[in-house]
Amino acid sequence: MEINKLTKKGVVFSLDAAIAVTVIIIILINSAYYFSTSSKESLSQLQPVRIGSDILAILDYTGELETAIMIDPIGSTKLQQDLIDDVEKYLPANYEMKLSINDLQESIANKSIFGLDVDTVCPLTPLEEPGVCILKNKGDSINLTTFPIQTAGYYYLLTKTDNIGLPLNSITETLTATIAGETGTPQVKPIALPYYDLTDLYVFAGGTGSDILHYFNAGVNIITFTNNHNEPITLEWFKVLGDDSYALEHDITTPDNRFVGTGERIVAVANGNTFHGFYNVRYMIWLKSTISTAT
Repeated sequence: MEINKLTKKGVVFSLDAAIAVTVIIIILINSAYYFSTSSKESLSQLQPVRIGSDILAILDYTGELETAIMIDPIGSTKLQQDLIDDVEKYLPANYEMKLSINDLQESIANKSIFGLDVDTVCPLTPLEEPGVCILKNKGDSINLTTFPIQTAGYYYLLTKTDNIGLPLNSITETLTATIAGETGTPQVKPIALPYYDLTDLYVFAGGTGSDILHYFNAGVNIITFTNNHNEPITLEWFKVLGDDSYALEHDITTPDNRFVGTGERIVAVANGNTFHGFYNVRYMIWLKSTISTAT
């Protein structure tokens, strides 16, 4: 009787061990399978990312990116065809690639009016070319609207005037901009310092850290520009630096049914001895399908 009990216990232990070994083998097989498939997928996805990065490096090295940024016309809404042609020149035939360059769009002053008479306050230039807004007297103000801000936060506001020689210190506050702050309380800050070496471009100034930035809410924001100078100030355009709403993109639709590789490159742009700033160039790249639709 004692032997039979011991034999039964041995059988149970053997079954337990066999089941445990079987479970371990199944886990190992599944792990090896998923590891191999994920490795293949990541390797296949790495190739287009590298291609996109190489093309961006070539465009930067040859100066084609800098040229496209420098010659981009005021008021454009899409990247110029010349840059698109440059991309396609280096792109393998079975791929498509989309570029986006930040801080290239502008809100044209006389097309950003909020509740004002455009004809009297912002006269159009001949042939209906982009016009300007003129703050003729000290104390004159105008409300202009931004593009829909995509990400709420603190940004620089860059403003273009044609008034070279305006006073450039935050004490006189020659030109100010008022925007509803993060809590909804309007924040008034001066536009007083020159933007790099471009003497007719001005950014917010008057302090350190967030004191030189304005908070923009997501969506359309209203900016009140006020002339605190004794002479007329002419506004041509403004832009919110850093938000994607002021980026220019390649006119092509990104697919949502396949892998899209992404990357970016910071480009420094200068014209002779004049430094214009840094631009963030992003790319998206994917394998073509049989049909590609542009917007």
